[in-house]
Amino acid sequence: MDSFIDQEQQYEARFSAFGSESSSGILITLSDLRQVSDRAREMKLASLGQLVGSVAHEIRNPLNAIQQSAQLLEESEVLDESDRQLTQIIDKQSRRLNRLVTDILDVSRSNRNTPIDIELADWLREFVDHYQLSLEETQADIRFEAAPAGMRILFDPDQLQQILWNLLNNAKKHSRPQHGEVEIRLACKPLDDGSAVLVMVCDNGAALDISEEERLFDPFYSTEHSGVGLGLFIAHELSLNNNARLEYRREGNQNCFRLRCPTAGDRS
Repeated sequence: MDSFIDQEQQYEARFSAFGSESSSGILITLSDLRQVSDRAREMKLASLGQLVGSVAHEIRNPLNAIQQSAQLLEESEVLDESDRQLTQIIDKQSRRLNRLVTDILDVSRSNRNTPIDIELADWLREFVDHYQLSLEETQADIRFEAAPAGMRILFDPDQLQQILWNLLNNAKKHSRPQHGEVEIRLACKPLDDGSAVLVMVCDNGAALDISEEERLFDPFYSTEHSGVGLGLFIAHELSLNNNARLEYRREGNQNCFRLRCPTAGDRS
């Protein structure tokens, strides 16, 4: 048994001998490893789907009640400073759990999308403007390389926005540059054969450990204690839902997440 890659698609080869004689011949069976990956993904999403129901109904409502109660307590004039700090902790952790519930619900909705023809130059420029407005000063230096005119992809715009938002937030929060501030680059380019477009989010952070690379897109994996660990997982799942592919590569001195998007009219 062996495996190989053909045009970025993996196959597994199985070799079976006919009979016991060496001259009987060999049967070679090729299996598309994408099918194995798709089955694993379906099982993973099915498990998360079961989790969504219990989380949404059993946690969200009492969590909101806890958060509102903590906010009301904090406004009380009879609390001393130490008690007020405790209410702030309750509020902060309630918000974190609420983000977790929201992210899990986003995963459950990822199979519903409406892909449209998107002209990237104008779309990305507007997206960057909106994202920049959400940043505080000095949070990160984001450099946008304008897309060539006429470059079009087939994608759900809301899900594309969520993918890029997650990737930029990931770079902003987790990049560990050896010198200076965090620098993020957003760019895109067509593949040479014109079959797809690469949308890239790169940062100047230090190279990842091999163990980190292997788990980047795993659900609930985070290198930070306070992290939820669903941002990259959601981005990866939304990419697959749009016949796209999200991958990580170390290019020179940059960490790059490359979103391979189907061009408009290409639904393969």
